[in-house]
Amino acid sequence: MSSAYLVAFAAVLLALPAAQAIWIPLTHLRFIRYHRLVGIQPPRLGFWGTLTYYWRALIANLTMAWWIVYAFGRDGLRQPTGDVTGAPVLCVHGYLRNGTCMWGIRRALERRGRPTFSVSLGRPLRPIEDYEQPLVSALRQLIEGHPGTKVDVIAHSMGGIVLRLALASEARLAASIGRVITLGSPHHGTAAVSGLPGAHETRQLDPKGPFLQHLPEIQESAPDAEVITVAADLDFVVYPKSTSYLKGAQILELATSHPGLITEKAMIERIVDALITPTSS
Repeated sequence: MSSAYLVAFAAVLLALPAAQAIWIPLTHLRFIRYHRLVGIQPPRLGFWGTLTYYWRALIANLTMAWWIVYAFGRDGLRQPTGDVTGAPVLCVHGYLRNGTCMWGIRRALERRGRPTFSVSLGRPLRPIEDYEQPLVSALRQLIEGHPGTKVDVIAHSMGGIVLRLALASEARLAASIGRVITLGSPHHGTAAVSGLPGAHETRQLDPKGPFLQHLPEIQESAPDAEVITVAADLDFVVYPKSTSYLKGAQILELATSHPGLITEKAMIERIVDALITPTSS
């Protein structure tokens, strides 16, 4: 790694806490304002609870910044170190991220005997449709490499929307999906984008916009798949919380932030448990 790259990365790490010190309170204030406007009591955190939340959100973002370096170049299939205990799991990142942000979930799955495959969807600030092909290619590679096996998918944030696009357009792939977990995905849009100058993605995630209203839900495209939707109680990016739910899906609510869903150890273990625990029948 060149010295110039190290200097640039160090500068980013130094700037990140300062940027987050502005961004996290700003998103919190917008979250509170929205809930008050619609007549819903926002969660009461109190002084120490607010500080604790801000600290957890900061650590989550710093963790993902470190993973950009540590997990760089590790997209693609990874096998567990021990015995394989189940189907491979495709991990799909969200807005402004890449495959490295799913590193914590991947490692937890691999410790439980599950092969993992991560995909990076490409540069941001494009129409959501532009992210579909990299995901389709990753799904196809994983499914063709494991014939006769239904693969599982964990998708964070906007990754859940891209997954819906991919499954709607590729019926053969949809038939090979076993279990899906979406984490804080704005399935019905998010009020966080209201009033913001929109890039392509934010305009398409407007709750009142046409894009999501015409997008098939996962169970319409993959009726045999089992779907679990996870929402964060303190998600200042995707709200109201109900926007993360899909009809007929199991619902799991976790007391964390939007980035905490994929970085905090306790949350990751809950998500991995939900993926690998057989359903009662």
